[in-house]
Amino acid sequence: MENLVPAQTGVGAAKPVVKRTLTRAHLTLRVSPRRVGRNRRVYFSGHLLGGSIPKGGKLLVVEGRRSRRGSWLKFDVIRTGARGRFRAGYRFTFLGRGEWEIRMLAEAEAGYPLTAVAASNVVKVRVG
Repeated sequence: MENLVPAQTGVGAAKPVVKRTLTRAHLTLRVSPRRVGRNRRVYFSGHLLGGSIPKGGKLLVVEGRRSRRGSWLKFDVIRTGARGRFRAGYRFTFLGRGEWEIRMLAEAEAGYPLTAVAASNVVKVRVG
C-alpha cells in the first residue's frame, strides 16, 4: 500500500512572535465658559496623548449627563488634529437647563492602538 501523505522530515523555521505594545491614552478637557445661557455656545479644548495619532486626527465623542448617577448621553463627535489637540464648540439647544457634566471619550478604533477606551476629566457646565 502506498503512503499518500508525505512524511514530515523536519520542523520548519519558527516565525518570530511580534508583540505590539498598546498604549494607554490620556485625554484632557477644558470647557469655557462654565455658565452659559440656553442656545448659547460653549467651547471644548484639550489634548489626546498616547499612541501615534492618525494623520487625519482621532474621533472623540462628546458626552454629557445631568447627575453622577445618570447615564452618559452622546451628543456630539469631534476630531483632533494630527497632534492630538482639539477645539470645538457646542450650542446647548437640545440639552435642557440645569447642571451638566461633560466629558470626552476616545473609543477604540482601527489604526489607533488603545488598550482601553480613554475618558477625559469631567467638567461641570451650568445651562440657564
